[in-house]
Amino acid sequence: MRPVHLTDLDLAARAVLAQPAGAQPDAAARLVAGARLADRFRKRLGRRHPVWGDGTVAAAAMALAGGKLAPPQRCDTAYRRALQSVLTALSESGPFDFPQQTLYPIRGTARKVCNGLYSGETS
Repeated sequence: MRPVHLTDLDLAARAVLAQPAGAQPDAAARLVAGARLADRFRKRLGRRHPVWGDGTVAAAAMALAGGKLAPPQRCDTAYRRALQSVLTALSESGPFDFPQQTLYPIRGTARKVCNGLYSGETS
């Protein structure tokens, strides 16, 4: 799977939020599996996967949502649950990359969380 950026997480949470509440964890797992599949497809054949896109979580989110992702009005409990489902699916699916260079450096607690997710640690 391609490196996971904050925009990927936001789009994935929106796509999962659009699913029925009981199906959100499965939708998040399907989205992450689709991103991994698409990245392998891209590496082997040199083109985008016809359904899941280019191997980014954002492309898989757009595929899951049918290309229509409305921004949430606010970061409410439902959005946070959807984001949690995405993060759980990512951590359970195996290692993935965070970009080495980011526009804004990650500091403090955020760095610990990101490094823990990257190494597979849980707290």
